[in-house]
Amino acid sequence: MSLRPVVVAGFIALMGAPSVRAQELAAGPMIGALDHETGKIWAQGTAPADLSVRIRKGDAPAVTFGTSRFDPTQDLVATVELSGLEPRTTYTYEVLVDGAVVGDAHTLRTLPKPGTGTLRLALGSCLKASHAKEQPIFDVIAKAKPDVFVWPGDNCYFAHVDAADPKKLWARMRMTRALPSLKTLLATVSNVAQWDDHDYGNNNGNKTYRRKQHSRKVFSAYWANRSYGADGEGIYSKLSLGPLDLFLCDDRWFRDPNKDADGPKKGILGPKQREWLIQSLAASTAPIKI
Repeated sequence: MSLRPVVVAGFIALMGAPSVRAQELAAGPMIGALDHETGKIWAQGTAPADLSVRIRKGDAPAVTFGTSRFDPTQDLVATVELSGLEPRTTYTYEVLVDGAVVGDAHTLRTLPKPGTGTLRLALGSCLKASHAKEQPIFDVIAKAKPDVFVWPGDNCYFAHVDAADPKKLWARMRMTRALPSLKTLLATVSNVAQWDDHDYGNNNGNKTYRRKQHSRKVFSAYWANRSYGADGEGIYSKLSLGPLDLFLCDDRWFRDPNKDADGPKKGILGPKQREWLIQSLAASTAPIKI
């Protein structure tokens, strides 16, 4: 399968061409959702600008994908979608801001075709950036070279005052994503995420959280998942990762309050998500399901 480029500003640049001075990234790049033929590259800028990604397999000519704009209303984050990739293939990629290379080149490795091959999966949760500026565990994970790293929740800890103020939700996520220890893991491994209470909103949060639409907007901006719930509700998602189908279930958006009386109508997933999960599991042909 050959790369299908999106021509940027009327040309396709060749990797290794001289670069001009460009703004630095505030965070990233991050490899988001990745499979056997498509992927997402996320980055955060320091000012409005165009983000594109230049990618190459071996000594083949490079192809540029983009553009996506660093949007001030989305905390200056942007995501570029890659397509036409080949299964189980290593690529080199560079990030360009307004056409100029920013930072170092990195590598990504695509996954096997759905239902085939092997996969190395890593998982970790509960990242509280305010506890320590250096968290070397992430370099240990990166050195293990997993294909995918799953963030199952509490990937950021909103303080009580954050949960009441949309601006503070953005600020807390921005501070967490800029953690230096994350840099290698984000740039070299596919990262997908689901939230729990502390990166959803308030402690033990549930469907009554008043600012959940703001929280969903922040999450969707900072995590380059394949999808985010349905009909503007929740962030549940399914990913086909080689031999594995991964179901990221949202345990907060539809959740009934803990204080509600126990009974058959009290639940965690909610009727819509529960039905989605049942149907998706029934349709899945993957050898492994999580």
